[in-house]
Amino acid sequence: MGAAAPEDSRRAETVIWEGSPSLKLLVVQVLRTLIVAAAAIVAAIVVHPVAVKFFEDLSGKGGRGPRDVSPATLILMVLVGSYLIIRAIVLSVSVMRLRTTKYRLTNQRLTVEEGILNRTLDEVDLRTVDDSGFSQSPLERLQAIGTVWVVASDRSTPRVALRGIADPRAFREKIREHAYRMSQGQLFTRST
Repeated sequence: MGAAAPEDSRRAETVIWEGSPSLKLLVVQVLRTLIVAAAAIVAAIVVHPVAVKFFEDLSGKGGRGPRDVSPATLILMVLVGSYLIIRAIVLSVSVMRLRTTKYRLTNQRLTVEEGILNRTLDEVDLRTVDDSGFSQSPLERLQAIGTVWVVASDRSTPRVALRGIADPRAFREKIREHAYRMSQGQLFTRST
């Protein structure tokens, strides 16, 4: 009966870990949007008097009233507003992509399900895992997130990357441990 327990644990699929990418992945996009928006607003403030003078010279009208909106003001407002609206849409789509991406590690497989409108499911059988690792950019190291990748001898999904994983080293070790168990101790003979 003692020898049947490991065999039963390999057959019964249990969820080891479930998660989704961290929203911390969007920090760079948010910072870029804020910096460009601030630069655009400062540029609009600096350029505005010159642009107003230019349009007054073109129209030949001087002495606009305090409530008259110059074409320069309107153009600058449209440009800055359009940029902010476009960036808000791009950030919203990025958030939806991250929120609709689901990762699951069981004792038998690793699955990645993603898509906002269309859903795709990629699955890697842990018996086919050849290698795994993780990477972190300097910003990701500061945020304690990273990308965990898995290379498998699976033809349909030979490489899977899981982005925005908290504590990527520990998660990679979970994958390695369960892949080793599924292959009955024939994987990862080198030290990590």
